[in-house]
Amino acid sequence: MIKLKRGHCCLLENAAQVVFVSPFEGYATDMTEQKSQSQQLEFFEIPSPCIGVCESGPRGFCKGCFRSRDERLYWLKVDDATKRKIISACARRKKAVLMRARKQQQKELGESIGQFTLFDDPPSSE
Repeated sequence: MIKLKRGHCCLLENAAQVVFVSPFEGYATDMTEQKSQSQQLEFFEIPSPCIGVCESGPRGFCKGCFRSRDERLYWLKVDDATKRKIISACARRKKAVLMRARKQQQKELGESIGQFTLFDDPPSSE
């Protein structure tokens, strides 16, 4: 019988002889040590939110990805936690811009199209 080291695996012709030792065997089970283990390593890089519309808006944020100039400039130098914060800030900025645009559009529609009630006289077209 062949016993492999933790986390290792091998292919043998007679698989009945292989005992696989789980990579999780012997790990701590109390809450204090699980907390440190819960910080998972990032295997994939967080991609840039850039969509290729690189133009600054009136508030200094990119019109495409809603990042500030410094956020765009230092994107490759900041850590993943900061990148996640930048992406969530971009989402909030985009939501705010869309809300302002929607309010402006509703305001313009409300001024141009007046809703009449049943008892109002329509404006005379002279």
